[in-house]
Amino acid sequence: MRRNKELCDIKIVAKNGEEIWAHKVVLAANSEYFNIMFNSQFKESKELEIIIQGLDPYVLSLLIDFIYSFELVVNEQNIKDIIDGICFLQLNETIRNKCVEYIKSRIDLSNCLGIKEMSECLGLKDLYLFCVTYASINFSRLNCKVYASVIKWIKHDGENRNKHLPDLIKYVRLPIISQEFLENTVDKELLLEFNINSRVYLNEAYHVHGTELKVPNSIRTQYRSNYSEYVLVMSISGSIHHPLLYNVITNQWKTVSITVPLNSYGLTVLLNDGQLFSVGGFNYTSGSEYFNNLCHLSLPLCSCHIFDANTKHWRPMQRMLNYPIESNIVQIGSRIYVPDICDSEYYDIENDKWFKMNSIYVDRTDYAVIALNGFIYAVGGNHTSYGVDIVEQFDPKTNTWKQVASMLKGRAAPTLCVLNSCMYAIGGKNYGNIYLSSVEKYDPSTGSWEKVTNLNYSRSNAGAVTVNGLIYVFGGKNSDFTIEVYCPYKKTWSVLSSKVPGTLDNLGNCNAFNVKRHIQNEVLKLTD
Repeated sequence: MRRNKELCDIKIVAKNGEEIWAHKVVLAANSEYFNIMFNSQFKESKELEIIIQGLDPYVLSLLIDFIYSFELVVNEQNIKDIIDGICFLQLNETIRNKCVEYIKSRIDLSNCLGIKEMSECLGLKDLYLFCVTYASINFSRLNCKVYASVIKWIKHDGENRNKHLPDLIKYVRLPIISQEFLENTVDKELLLEFNINSRVYLNEAYHVHGTELKVPNSIRTQYRSNYSEYVLVMSISGSIHHPLLYNVITNQWKTVSITVPLNSYGLTVLLNDGQLFSVGGFNYTSGSEYFNNLCHLSLPLCSCHIFDANTKHWRPMQRMLNYPIESNIVQIGSRIYVPDICDSEYYDIENDKWFKMNSIYVDRTDYAVIALNGFIYAVGGNHTSYGVDIVEQFDPKTNTWKQVASMLKGRAAPTLCVLNSCMYAIGGKNYGNIYLSSVEKYDPSTGSWEKVTNLNYSRSNAGAVTVNGLIYVFGGKNSDFTIEVYCPYKKTWSVLSSKVPGTLDNLGNCNAFNVKRHIQNEVLKLTD
């Protein structure tokens, strides 16, 4: 019908003059761009002809054809324009998903990294994660492509570019490339054969393939770790439970076999090396005869333990110097800090020893702590039932606290997260347990806060973590156990279909930790 212009009621003129005939109702049903245009007071709503200058004519025609046929011609030359067009026309979720699925089927080693960058910038999370997964699965082959690109670039102007070969080849993961490719391709490359400084890296690769000794610690022997697949989620209510692993690509949950925290009302966190660290808690004993043994006494603990994934046992560490009132834990390098309003201290992992540190100045409870750029921040809190906007910064080098710019809004029990060198304060609660959906971020380079798009669900005591350039917020009080994801490019929060299982915590209170690539295997041992 459309080809014969039957019942067509709109003619779209592209910027090259090409005419595309269609039906308003079909376009409006599948594109928010056309829906607004045809169902508003804009003059276009009554026009029989409209002009679209913002898209390549060929891509505009392809996408309108796709709305009708679900068939799309995708190639290396037009894929960027197609992704731009999807966002420009604001195709509805069904059409957009079909288009994205079609693009997925055309992804290969030559375009997966380029499409990953474009989809990240445009906020197409599903396509971005698919590209990340594709690249990781085909990692070895992808490194071969990287190697081939370097050699091709050098040969294009060998006289002037050959001097750059050592500086470029050192960033190719030659030790992770297959030995067959090394022998049949890399080793036979004349550029490397006669370049002694570059040949060093090939020899290093042969050393890795040919020995069972410890692999040399260099960037070329490490897998690229700028993406993550799992998030570890643990309750912070103090009740003993099984932690959960959430897969950000498949949206599936795995249960961790061990129980945490080690002691009731203690706090357990994931360290940078993939080990679990548990500190504090209470030991409940029978009451005295004065109470006729009808109640129990809670004795605070200053013990700490590390869980060894290989032995599946908790290993006791040096005891704390004091009993923490609030167990807030943050790690910087080999030190684990426990900031407190009374007795703050830090644990030196290498020396297995606790040391005193200055405590937080402003008296309050329900504050949150986080590390950013080598400093520790104590943010918000509860003072006389009001959420406070106070932010204090601790410098480990000088052992001093100081107040920095206050938040725009007072928050008790906020959730903190770091993205792109900025600190995000998410949700929280205020006087009368009014839960907040507002979000703001602090830029240490300017020393100022600015408002960020609100959450869809108000919440406090949630878990937040940055994964693959996005912020994931898990559960929290008043959250209905929802998971929300923030895209900094689109500046929007999306609610995922998956929820935090109620078995983790009956109120949804939790912590979340990014399971980075280099510790993934260590953490996955906990699910065996």
